Amino acid sequence: MPKAPPPSLSKEQIGTIVAQADPSTEQGARDVALFQFLSETGARASEASAVTLGDIDLLAQPGSIRSSYPGPAMSTKRPR
Repeated sequence: MPKAPPPSLSKEQIGTIVAQADPSTEQGARDVALFQFLSETGARASEASAVTLGDIDLLAQPGSIRSSYPGPAMSTKRPR
């Protein structure tokens, strides 16, 4: 029997986390971008750390990110 997926964060929890970073600093801007990337794509930390600029195609509709992991590319389109 397949395992149930882990619980996801609510929009409020994501907003609280993102609000902790100061986007006026380099580190804060990085943290905001990284957390938004993780929450928008569902990527794991190991997948996010392996992404290079060459993996990102923002002209695709929706945008896509190639992955070296098996399975489909990650999409930048938010599920509704």
